[in-house]
Amino acid sequence: MFRLVDASFLSRLLIVAALSLSGLRAQIPTPIAYGDYRSGTISAAGQVARFSFVGAAGDVLRVSFGSEYYGYPTSQYIHRLDVRLGAAPVGGPIDGIGTLTQALTSSGTYLIEVRARNNQWTGWYGFRLDKLNPSGGDKTAFYWNNQGSIAQAGTFETYTIWADANSVAALHFTSEWWGYPYNLYIHYAEVLDAAGNQIETVVGNGTSATFTFPSSGYYTIFIASRDFTRTGWYSVDLQCMSTTPCATQAEAFNFGQGFPGTLSTPALTAQSLPLLGSNYDLFFGNSSGQSTSALFVIGFDRDNTPVAGYGGTLLVGSILSVLPLALPAGGAPVSIPLPGVPGASFLIGLGMSAQLLVLDGGALPGGWAFSRGLGSIFG
Repeated sequence: MFRLVDASFLSRLLIVAALSLSGLRAQIPTPIAYGDYRSGTISAAGQVARFSFVGAAGDVLRVSFGSEYYGYPTSQYIHRLDVRLGAAPVGGPIDGIGTLTQALTSSGTYLIEVRARNNQWTGWYGFRLDKLNPSGGDKTAFYWNNQGSIAQAGTFETYTIWADANSVAALHFTSEWWGYPYNLYIHYAEVLDAAGNQIETVVGNGTSATFTFPSSGYYTIFIASRDFTRTGWYSVDLQCMSTTPCATQAEAFNFGQGFPGTLSTPALTAQSLPLLGSNYDLFFGNSSGQSTSALFVIGFDRDNTPVAGYGGTLLVGSILSVLPLALPAGGAPVSIPLPGVPGASFLIGLGMSAQLLVLDGGALPGGWAFSRGLGSIFG
């Protein structure tokens, strides 16, 4: 015989089911990907925060980690971070603060776990996941001044640069100063090869001794807080100290962040490589959807200066020229003939920057939309 179940019983049953599902969901790792930053709080004894990411054999993993500091009498950073594939640990744990660099030997879904070092303490943590072959950071060029900030505890910033074998360089770096009672420059920078080995480093402020790149390839400039908890600005560049160019491979790449207009962020993209003696093909996009005016800004350096009242950021430094353009509604391809060698061999390895500013009434508040930066290294 069937009988009706009263509404209060159903309500209690749903509550129990919801609580059970909530506990189950708490054990399901949160999916993340290379380049992601995550922060949170271990709020109860025994709690574990879990994250998962897909890694491939050959990836060179780098994780930075910061956690809350307990003062006297504990005097330590209180959490730890572990990476594993199934039951197998990947490298050693990060206890308190620091980095983990490890080449992955298998493809699969990896697990990151954050917990208190004694399974009792509570407090915040932050970490960032990336890989170094190459990193997800913007590409850059020799002599470019790369300015930015470590905006969140536990995170880092990276830049990727190509260097020729046996070229000689120096790392120049400075960072924000924290006064009393710390009295130190708070960040550090290092140059890493594709396997994560440190080539050179500068802590806080200064210029490294000259060093030699052991092989041709992409290298990572890595910047982080010295204790992975402080935030603040930095400035970093690589100076080529060789008598010949440090990078002879032609490159074209976008960098920085644009600012959108009516339809989108205007495009400024390379359709070919800047090879001397050939045509360098670009595309100028139009964010307004109608014929309009634009400015093509060209320089020798990278910048990162917000333009007050316009919303966008100027990404070109050491400005050489600002060219006014008439831009059709659909944008326009542009082909620039480059001089040949040997007459223009002095251009090899030179990095130039460019940005497109489009007059666009939908780009509020200032009426100008900003493209991403375009970097060109001549080869």
